[in-house]
Order: sequence, then C-alpha cells, then structure tokens
Amino acid sequence: MSDPILDEIRRYRDEQAAKFNYDLAAIFRDVKGREEESRRNGRVFISAPDMPGKLIEPTPSTDELPPRQSAA
Repeated sequence: MSDPILDEIRRYRDEQAAKFNYDLAAIFRDVKGREEESRRNGRVFISAPDMPGKLIEPTPSTDELPPRQSAA
C-alpha cells in the first residue's frame, strides 16, 4: 500500500540527504544553521518537556549493594 503523503516526505528527505552526500554530520550542521537563522528572524523554539518517570535508573552492581542482614 502506498501513501502519497509518506511518499512525498520520503522523497523530500532523500533529496535533502543526497544534497549532503548522505553525510549525517553535514545534514545536522545544515539543520542547526537553518534553525539559528530562524531564531534570528524571530521564530521561537520550545524545548521538549521533561518526562519525569520515564528515565530508567541504572541497576547497581553487586559491589554497590549494601551487605545483606542475616535473619535471626
């Protein structure tokens, strides 16, 4: 099944990537440069919200665990 909107997005994405020879660092610099130009022109970018509860705490290694108490 083909979706014309997705096809257009993929075509645009491929054109942009080809413009920079599929170099991710170059694509990133271009995006950041256009973002900075937009800021200079008055566009405001809103930071992504913090996602409390979504962070996974690392599991401590056995060296970091407190010693077990013996049952009496």
